[in-house]
Amino acid sequence: MPAPIQKHSATRRSPPALSDMAAMGAVPRWALLALALPEADEAWLAAFSRGFLDLAEAHGVELIGGDTTADR
Repeated sequence: MPAPIQKHSATRRSPPALSDMAAMGAVPRWALLALALPEADEAWLAAFSRGFLDLAEAHGVELIGGDTTADR
């Protein structure tokens, strides 16, 4: 997959959660990220991470942990 797709994929996951929290008057500060991947693709992960971290930074949210697993 080309890099814009991975970045777009990352930025599609968080906005609904951020919007739901804002609607309840909450201000998110931290995020956890869990990924299940069939294999590690360095280029895909780099693009996905950049998209996720750009969005987190734009909203003042810090990634504090998570989990990765192989989904075979």
